[in-house]
Amino acid sequence: ADTYTGKVKYTIVHPSNAAPSIEEISQLTYMQDFKNLSEPDKRNVISSMEYNTTYNLIDNRDDKVYQIARMKDGHVWMAENLDLGRTELTTDLTSDNTNLSAPVLASTFNGWKKTTGSYTYNNGEFIPLTTQNTTNGLDTEPTSGISYGTLYNFYAASAGTISGETNSNNAQYDICPSGWRLPTGGDSGEFQALYDKYRSIALIMAPIAENGAAFAYSGSFHDAAPVFQGSGGYYWSSTVAGTSASMHTMDIDVADAYPVTSTARRYVGLTIRCIVK
Repeated sequence: ADTYTGKVKYTIVHPSNAAPSIEEISQLTYMQDFKNLSEPDKRNVISSMEYNTTYNLIDNRDDKVYQIARMKDGHVWMAENLDLGRTELTTDLTSDNTNLSAPVLASTFNGWKKTTGSYTYNNGEFIPLTTQNTTNGLDTEPTSGISYGTLYNFYAASAGTISGETNSNNAQYDICPSGWRLPTGGDSGEFQALYDKYRSIALIMAPIAENGAAFAYSGSFHDAAPVFQGSGGYYWSSTVAGTSASMHTMDIDVADAYPVTSTARRYVGLTIRCIVK
């Protein structure tokens, strides 16, 4: 046999060129970072989060820092109320930063900010809570130390995607950061499942570090200024209540020993807690 001489071309891919794996919550900076995680990476991040521990992430829409926590139901929740809109937005809400499919201009969203509420299904309204406009003169929950945040009617909560008195759809989109969404409601929803793991208002209201879920009596608004701060907490879900103009909510109230799976008309202003998708 003859002897042959030739050239062989090799391509070597160094491991550092591969996409790095995300394994720890400490590797995330923004609330919106959850959007781009693969399912294995998301499981890694959630598994890295200790119970009874809060972690801080930034909402890149307004640079507000939020506490988040892995709750007893295994889901990652915001450990304080959404406060988007307290400071004027200069960034449009898009699918990159918000749980939306179509953009909402910053100027449009800023126009929904009000000082009093009204009965409206077809326009956005939200009211940031301050010591000057709450019924008890407090804007922070004394039990958990959590800010009352901002109250949103459902048009604002759903970023204008759910409106009218006869809309029977669940909310697919909302003003939660991208990678997050409104929890489901009703007897078999995520709010009920969360409460079933705590089984008392005391624990639902207690700080995360004290084995609680850090919810707040942030109240609501109807056709006037905010009311019931310090005596009731009312939280929007994404789940429509039958074919009515109402959505399922989670209600916690000083008069009830058990948070009721309730409903609210979409024109009222309630609080928002987001959950990781």
